[in-house]
Amino acid sequence: MTIIEERGIENFVALPHRLQFLVEAQGRKFYNDSLATTPESAAAALHSFTEPIVLLAGGYDKQVSLHELSQAAAAPGTLSIRASRCARATQ
Repeated sequence: MTIIEERGIENFVALPHRLQFLVEAQGRKFYNDSLATTPESAAAALHSFTEPIVLLAGGYDKQVSLHELSQAAAAPGTLSIRASRCARATQ
């Protein structure tokens, strides 16, 4: 890795609302991923964690497949809480 690449990584600032770390409280870390507006991007975010997570998810029904997201949300160590205007949810 070149010095330019190292500096780029050191100075990188992620986009707000894209897996944005917010705070740690009582041993729990809170992230904001409100830019994950498709089931695929939300599933990719879930796959990026190695520790157990609690997923708070919601939104409108975009008439797209929720299969990949429901598989990611059903993974061991994931507790899903859904608040949705989507009548078919991720069941």
